[in-house]
Amino acid sequence: MKKKLIVKTIITTFLFILLGYNSFFLHIIGADLHYECLGQDSTANSRSYKIYYNQYTDCDGFELGIDLYFGIWHSGTSDVVVLTQDTVHELENPNFPCLELPQGICVQERVYSGEIELMLSDSSYYIVFQKCCRTDGITNINPVDYWGATHYI
Repeated sequence: MKKKLIVKTIITTFLFILLGYNSFFLHIIGADLHYECLGQDSTANSRSYKIYYNQYTDCDGFELGIDLYFGIWHSGTSDVVVLTQDTVHELENPNFPCLELPQGICVQERVYSGEIELMLSDSSYYIVFQKCCRTDGITNINPVDYWGATHYI
């Protein structure tokens, strides 16, 4: 039983990474992952949630798709939820009087959302997104091509 669970977890993780990796090619600068409880769902033992993921990327990345795949882990089981891109917009550079920003900085905010239904449980749920690579402008992570990001709640 334990061996089957380990094999299933490894296969699910591998597929999750492949799906997330093939979604698009961008350099992630940062992100915000949060959720909102929408209330009781179709059964008394479950709740609906809206998942939001605001991703900040450099403007030079190009997109291959508009969906992101998030893994959901709970008590030895796993599943995938798809978040769809709602909006993309370029952020204004902040105006701080004592900060001199370098020229040519361009950051986009990509907003994704999706709904899921989760059964009530005493065990924790983990919603996870993993992505390779960091933007070339990061100077405190070297080499940037080898280090990705994991965002979870």
